[in-house]
Amino acid sequence: MSNTDRGLRIKTRRGRGKDAIIDGILFENIHMDHVMTPFVINSFYFCDKDGHTDYVQCKDPLPVDDRTPEVKSLTFHNIQAKNCHVAAFFYGLPEQKIEQVEMKNVYVNYAENAMSGKPAMMDGIADEICKMGIYANNIHTLVLQNVTIEGADGEAIHIENVDHVLE
Repeated sequence: MSNTDRGLRIKTRRGRGKDAIIDGILFENIHMDHVMTPFVINSFYFCDKDGHTDYVQCKDPLPVDDRTPEVKSLTFHNIQAKNCHVAAFFYGLPEQKIEQVEMKNVYVNYAENAMSGKPAMMDGIADEICKMGIYANNIHTLVLQNVTIEGADGEAIHIENVDHVLE
């Protein structure tokens, strides 16, 4: 992949339903160059006419019901992302956390002239994010083995509401 805004992206939102299950996806042996955000998992995707409603965009836990999608296991192995702007943005639902994200043998560096922007298409995130490392929120298990983030502004890994981190 080259010269695009997102690389490997999973997107869903409330309202997609209990049958909207994302599981067992393996991304492997991939090279990216000049991809703004190479890794995105977004459970607040603002597509469709109701994508900006309070129900879809609320960051507080809501009841799990027939409208709640589920993201289970996603694996990223042997991936290089060079000249990016933001490394990774993983944001699950608070009431139905992403079950597991596994990153092994992943290398990310930043473009010399990295530009600010939104790492994912969701409401409530700043427009001015640049050279951010891995941001992970609402995940049960995050596995990071042999992950190198070179040149991030600030901490390379920012974790919120993650139950287990395995390195």
